[in-house]
Amino acid sequence: MAERRRRRGGLSGRRGLRIAALALAGLFALLLALLWFAPRFTDWNRHRAALAAVVSAALGRPVTLAGPITLSLLPQTQLRAGAITVADIGDGVGITARAVRLRVALGPLLAGRVVMRTLFLDRPTVTLPWPLPPNGIAAMSPAWLSDLSARIENGTLVIGGLRLTGVNARLAAGGGAGALSASGTAKFAGRGWSFLLTLAEPGGTGQSALNLRVNEAARAGAAAPIGLGFGGTVSPEGEVRGRLVLQGGDLGALLPAPALPFDLRGTLAASARAVTMGKAAIVLGGVVGSGGLRLAIAPRLGLAVSLTLPRLALAPWLALWAAHPPAAAAVPARLAFAIGEAAVPGGVLAGLRGGLRWGVGGLTVTALGAGLPGGGLVSFAGAARAGPRGHGRVRLVTPALGATAAWLARALGAAWPALPPGLAGRAALSSRLRLAPGRVMFARIEGTLGASRVAGGVSLALGVRPHVAAGLRFDRLSLDPWRATARAARAALAGVGSRFGFDLQLRVGRLMVAGWRIDHLLLDAGSRGHEIVLRRASGAVGDIHGLAGATWTMPSPGPAVAAKPAPAGVLRKARLTLSAPDGTTLARILPALAARAPALWQGPFTLSATATGPVAGLTGRFAARLGDLRLGADAQVDLPAGRLRGPFTLRFPAAARLLAAFGVARPEAWVGPGSLSLRADAALGAGGLDVRSFALTAGTRQASGDLRLAWSGPGPVLTGNLDLDQVTLPAPGPAAALALRLPRPAGWPPAGLRAVLGLRVGSLSFWGRARFTDVAGSLATAPGRLDLALAGARFDGGRVAGTLGLDATAGLPRFALEARLSGVRVERPVLRAPLDLLAGTVSGRGSARAEGYSLAAIAATLAGRFAVTVANGRVRGFDLAALAAALAGPGQQALAAARRALAGGESAFGRLDLAGTLAEGTLRLGQGRLAGPSGQAVIAGAVGLLPPRFDLDLRLTPALAAAPTLGLAVGGPLADPQFVPDLGPAIAWRLAHPPH
Repeated sequence: MAERRRRRGGLSGRRGLRIAALALAGLFALLLALLWFAPRFTDWNRHRAALAAVVSAALGRPVTLAGPITLSLLPQTQLRAGAITVADIGDGVGITARAVRLRVALGPLLAGRVVMRTLFLDRPTVTLPWPLPPNGIAAMSPAWLSDLSARIENGTLVIGGLRLTGVNARLAAGGGAGALSASGTAKFAGRGWSFLLTLAEPGGTGQSALNLRVNEAARAGAAAPIGLGFGGTVSPEGEVRGRLVLQGGDLGALLPAPALPFDLRGTLAASARAVTMGKAAIVLGGVVGSGGLRLAIAPRLGLAVSLTLPRLALAPWLALWAAHPPAAAAVPARLAFAIGEAAVPGGVLAGLRGGLRWGVGGLTVTALGAGLPGGGLVSFAGAARAGPRGHGRVRLVTPALGATAAWLARALGAAWPALPPGLAGRAALSSRLRLAPGRVMFARIEGTLGASRVAGGVSLALGVRPHVAAGLRFDRLSLDPWRATARAARAALAGVGSRFGFDLQLRVGRLMVAGWRIDHLLLDAGSRGHEIVLRRASGAVGDIHGLAGATWTMPSPGPAVAAKPAPAGVLRKARLTLSAPDGTTLARILPALAARAPALWQGPFTLSATATGPVAGLTGRFAARLGDLRLGADAQVDLPAGRLRGPFTLRFPAAARLLAAFGVARPEAWVGPGSLSLRADAALGAGGLDVRSFALTAGTRQASGDLRLAWSGPGPVLTGNLDLDQVTLPAPGPAAALALRLPRPAGWPPAGLRAVLGLRVGSLSFWGRARFTDVAGSLATAPGRLDLALAGARFDGGRVAGTLGLDATAGLPRFALEARLSGVRVERPVLRAPLDLLAGTVSGRGSARAEGYSLAAIAATLAGRFAVTVANGRVRGFDLAALAAALAGPGQQALAAARRALAGGESAFGRLDLAGTLAEGTLRLGQGRLAGPSGQAVIAGAVGLLPPRFDLDLRLTPALAAAPTLGLAVGGPLADPQFVPDLGPAIAWRLAHPPH
């Protein structure tokens, strides 16, 4: 029983213990439930003011709790409040947060006291002053931080002008580690950063040690991360001084710069007004330099940086800023730089110096100066930034503009032609630069360009189709050096319409082109879409004033076709007028023509031309007047091919007067009375001039034919045919014939002209006596040579042929003549002398050579030979029939009659043969023979040409049985020779044959 009672007692004890445990557990559960649910059923917002007062007392600053307030005791004792604001009490420290959590001690809380252990700020914005104000260490280390730590989650920290986002940090104060420490991560400039800050408690001198380490978060494939280290002290007044090291592999992470490795080391000092670093050592992209900075804090925030480098490659910087203009900066910054050698595309800039400003408007250039390739200097002073916006003054001075322009072409990648020598020399230009969105303006340009002074302005409107407006004035300018690039300029202009627009007004005091001087040139031109408009071009050459204008519609760009030339556009309203009160100025422009007819140019001069239509098929009209001379044309013009074709007319009221103006003596004898009219269908091209048909009327003379002048080869060549109705060569007087001198043909034909012309002349008269008809031949010329070939001509019932050549290639003109006559009838005296051929039919041939500039010299050097046969003719100077009658007649008067027969009269003959040579101006006869019904004669001797004289010995035999041969000597001037007969044989014959 006792055992049973013990068992029962034990069971009761265990049951009681179990009940007690269950009761205790229930009580604990009830307590937990009470701790869990009681705060949730309690309205803590009624205690907002009290709780705010508690937190304010703990922080030492006014606190506002604007959001809902909750308290949880389990699993941790936490007090939550939304929208908390910690007020700035004048030291620059302020906090706002989306929510705050306070982890507090449960025991003191149950006793009615709030003891904070940990402070959590959700998405706060913490604002701290920089540098720290006096007693800032105490302000940054409130008493409540001595026993707890604070944590920031996804917050924003603003320290002075520095703004960090995505901040996750832990702050702690008190203890042996220092008065304040902060560590965590943040985001700045789109990159992740970690930081560690320790601020020790003030020492005996009142200074606190400050250490800061900032490191960029490593990124895969990125350059070496950026790191910042600072070690120094903070004085009680808030001044900071220490050593700063900033280095990394990508400067672009901090500034609008290329990805260059950098290293900055120096001593930093910060006060309430500024942060400065002087004489800092800088390594940028492997180049060692120096610099300094000053960060102004009061009264306004601003950064000033100076940088000196021995060399730097600018191309990456320029490419970066062109593609991505630097954005606005929260902290205004200025940069002054000096670079010994700045490498740019195409060359190196020496001594590059300048200033940049970076602020709310982005990057602004305030000053630039550099030495250019070729020894030039360029400078800018003002304010210019992307957009573009700004203004300033630009100046360029260079002793070799050609070298500078060549470098600029290489830098821009443009295929510019080299500047001509006249503009490749010294240049000194300055201008006001104005920049506006979409527009760049150079105003008040002034200076010298080569040997010319220049002034004016240029405006460039940017956009899809840029437009340039320029007004420039030059005191002098020469276009001759640019003529070699004219074709390239025209090709560039042909494609400008779809990409580029312009308005140009150019004034030149004196323009030189192709040896011409144009005064007061005005060129006003522009573009409208696909049209280039020459509104006005005017100027003066001496007394000649010119005016021109045109509108050119450029061809629309299209696919290129290899086998078809590109279209050249359309020209409309093209006009040109030239006028002068007197043609003498035009004569000075064309001296080669004026020298041949100086009197022709003394009269008013006007010229007008108009054209319209496609450039490859223009229809144009041309009219010119010079005194009484009129020239007109209607032409089809192909400008790209340089071809012109159409009829033209030339008129002058008096043909003889026109020839007289060209120095022709007795012009009426050449052309007769009447006007001059020339009508022709001509084609002018790059290869030459083709006159396909022309009709010329000069006085009473007419001519027609076709001519072609080609100058595409080594020299000009003239070919064609001339058909003349009548040509009369007037006879010079005796004195003129003796004194006539030929021009020296050293430069003849002009400009090395070569010619091959077919000739046809209906009637050709020499000296008013010899008349040739149906003349056919050819004329050929070459430098220093002239060859005239007469294929045949009718002359006095017979035909004449031969050649005449002139060779002046050796200097002294040399003549060569060959002639052939067949059946030429002589019906009047040939020499008009006492001894002469009066009639007969002549056939023969001859050749002669001579040289000299005058007829006297030609006659003196004449050499050659001839052979002539005359049939059925008569001669004057002796009478063979009378001689025979005198010898056979009775009486004492026979000898007197014979003497008279040998001193005059005429003799008929059946055949006369003459042959001889020419030498030294003398015609020497061989043994000429004359035979006729009245007798025969043998002729020997010579005939002088200049002066003309006879020196002949004739042997006459009358038609008598056993007739004697009598001698007759003829000597003296051609017009009045002396006849000396030898009657001895006649006397002897008379004695031997007395009359019956």
